[in-house]
Amino acid sequence: MIDFLAIDRWADAGSSWLHRASTPAKLLSVVLVVAVLVASRSAVGLSLVCAAVFAALLSSRLPLRAVLGLALAPVLMSTLFATTRLGGTWESAVLIVEKGAITSVTMLLLVCATPRTELFRALRRVLPRTIADMLLLAYRSAFILFGRGLETRQALQLRGNPVPWQLGLRRNAFIAGLTVIRANELAAEQYAAMRLRGYPGFSSSALAWRGRPDAVLLAAVGAVALVSLAVAPSLPPPGLVGTALLTCLGALALRIRHA
Repeated sequence: MIDFLAIDRWADAGSSWLHRASTPAKLLSVVLVVAVLVASRSAVGLSLVCAAVFAALLSSRLPLRAVLGLALAPVLMSTLFATTRLGGTWESAVLIVEKGAITSVTMLLLVCATPRTELFRALRRVLPRTIADMLLLAYRSAFILFGRGLETRQALQLRGNPVPWQLGLRRNAFIAGLTVIRANELAAEQYAAMRLRGYPGFSSSALAWRGRPDAVLLAAVGAVALVSLAVAPSLPPPGLVGTALLTCLGALALRIRHA
């Protein structure tokens, strides 16, 4: 299961260049990356985006093993889907895997480098308030309830003997009912706690731009988008590999320097 406490700790305690950038700049960067994924049809161009995203992960000083472990499931699903498209060209299969990896790591960088209070305050300004509140409440509740449902099912299986499938359906229905009741209680408790802490009070810092860190982030994302769409498809493979390696080595040097 996803360790949300660890994600919140990384977002609140981090001090890298990515953490210092404002929430609007990070959201705009994610939109630019998604736009590149939609517009690009070149596996060669997206390979440079992959290198840039990995370089951002290296330089953000987030725990590599933990973040890549969280990103593994979407990548495996993309790989499984790509195997069903082997009737086409190899480039189309590689394209699917690259898009899955880029999307997964980009979203993890966003949530691991942005305090969730600032993130949802910013989303509340651009999304309908009801949808923003639903996303905030479901941020943890869905995974917590899913985990508790599996634990309850495993406990019943360990304490009881094998039963006919009819009784098994009744047990699963019972577990689902308990999960729904617990979901209602959890949502009410969480919303009450949020109201006591001032939610949905608006903080101007959630939408305040931060000058140099935002300029660095947006310039880097814009340069990667431009190169991946216009330049990378025409580069020879050795030049592209060299560019990607230099990008990752520079990020690694930055991570070691600030370690």
